[in-house]
Amino acid sequence: MAIQLVAIDMDGTLLTDELEVSPRTVAAIQAAQQQGVTVTIATGRMFQSAKPFAERLGVDVPLITYNGALVKSCRSGEVWHEELLPMDTTLSVLAYFRERGWYIQTYVDDEFYVRDYSEEARTYEAVSGISPHVVGEAMFAPAKEPLKLLTLAEPEHLDAITPVLQERFGSKVCLTRAKNHMIEMVNSEVNKGRGVAMLAKRLGILQQDIMVLGDSENDMTMLAYAGLGVAMDNADDKVKAVADAVTADNNRDGVALAIEKYVLK
Repeated sequence: MAIQLVAIDMDGTLLTDELEVSPRTVAAIQAAQQQGVTVTIATGRMFQSAKPFAERLGVDVPLITYNGALVKSCRSGEVWHEELLPMDTTLSVLAYFRERGWYIQTYVDDEFYVRDYSEEARTYEAVSGISPHVVGEAMFAPAKEPLKLLTLAEPEHLDAITPVLQERFGSKVCLTRAKNHMIEMVNSEVNKGRGVAMLAKRLGILQQDIMVLGDSENDMTMLAYAGLGVAMDNADDKVKAVADAVTADNNRDGVALAIEKYVLK
């Protein structure tokens, strides 16, 4: 195995808890790229939220965003792949949340929309660095099919509603807990593993020559797919179970250590 492609999750993996990339991690990624290794980001985040970090790292290949629903070139802006949620499914999910008074936000054309500028919206804005469009009740009737729907709440609430949503919409959406306080919903065919596979095929890179790093439930498909799946030490046990190796946590240069060990010559 000679690693030719490295795909890295952002939150809890590439980023520290302070939402920063450590100097050692920056150096390791840039050293890998200087060796000819392709490095990209594979995240549930919006493209415009991931792009500044990719630019700092010198990444100039497509980024896998929205858990694989949008694969878009960092520099040229070329869309390599886009897979939207069908409108009928979108309206059903939005109506269900509206009836129950549960928080939800939508993503259309790499912008995100909320009904009110609520505490949840402000929390997401602080993490993503992107300001929402506050559109009132129009949020429940988007003009276009979205890339993703997301709900944000206390973990206990999400623990209670996850099986309900899975039973009602599980055949129509890919539903994952990116973090304890978030549930993401994308097209049923979308996941990070498929996104990594599609990018690798376009680049002519074999599955066995791919390394991925992640920490959350939405990383499990790519950890299982890659020739070398590396889980962070801060990952849940079920995430570690599908990985081939475990590195240090996101606050202790876990990504850098893995690149230094498995990639750099």
